[in-house]
Amino acid sequence: MQLNIGIDDTDSTKGGCTTYIAACLVEKLSDMGIKFTDYPNIIRLNPNIPYKTRGNAAVALRLEIPSHFYNPILEAVLEEIERNSHFGHPGTDPAAVFVKGKPAATIKQLSRRALWDVLTGRDAIICLKSSGAEAAAYGTSLGLIGALAAVGQTLAGDHTYELVAYRDRKNWGTRRLVDEKSVRKMDRLTYPETFNNYDPENKRVLITPHGLTPFCWVCGVKTQRPSNAHSNY
Repeated sequence: MQLNIGIDDTDSTKGGCTTYIAACLVEKLSDMGIKFTDYPNIIRLNPNIPYKTRGNAAVALRLEIPSHFYNPILEAVLEEIERNSHFGHPGTDPAAVFVKGKPAATIKQLSRRALWDVLTGRDAIICLKSSGAEAAAYGTSLGLIGALAAVGQTLAGDHTYELVAYRDRKNWGTRRLVDEKSVRKMDRLTYPETFNNYDPENKRVLITPHGLTPFCWVCGVKTQRPSNAHSNY
């Protein structure tokens, strides 16, 4: 059975990261022997949404599973969301969507609108009811929008890859020790296969986030496919 899982809105302005939860789920589901039919998809939604937490991106995982694995996977996803979401912070409304088989046309339509339009929780609920998808939402229903949008964007057309390194948990919230000279060197040696690493005009490192997230660094990759890397920074 094909299963698509969408996750969104687990972070806050103080930290947290939906892609980190996805990475943890990849490890957990891999240990369960689950087959992935694609790399984790990160979908960049409308950046002008007034109630976004930070970058307004959602994540989808695409699996091929025996039907009896459905409930254990659902439980594993919700357990990971409950363990790592920034509950209690304003604007943090985590949600997960579970779609068996190919995403319905209504989900794909909502996903396209989410790239440029402002949607409501009611839009998401109507879409869920019409598509037959299952979902879980914590707080308001706003997280359902991104979770559905992630599932509906299958990236069949133009797309790039991101190589992401996460920090050890003990270092979360501390200053990142990423040397600017090493970033400039990496950018020079790997361009154009990687991009958006460094801004030479403003002399600014672009791959290190400024918030208190689990990220150490993120870079765009044009021709290589990414693997999750871990960092001790």
